[in-house]
Amino acid sequence: MFLNVIITLLIAATVLTGIRVVIGPSVWDRLLGLYLVSTKIIILIVIFSFISGQAFYLDIGLAFALLGFVGTTSLAKFLQKDKER
Repeated sequence: MFLNVIITLLIAATVLTGIRVVIGPSVWDRLLGLYLVSTKIIILIVIFSFISGQAFYLDIGLAFALLGFVGTTSLAKFLQKDKER
């Protein structure tokens, strides 16, 4: 029961953050929103791993976290260089 409430709240927060990504006033707000969505999805993967008892979902969550970090960092660096021109 408690995990269902947590999952529902995380999904609702992800949807609200997704709306923020779409209507964000600046590119930096959208980038931060994408990073937040990525983080919430990682939390959902970890919770699913806990519920199912399968440890390999943690590996998937870790890979997703690394890809999200590298993607967000490279996109921020690209946007910063574009702003300096």
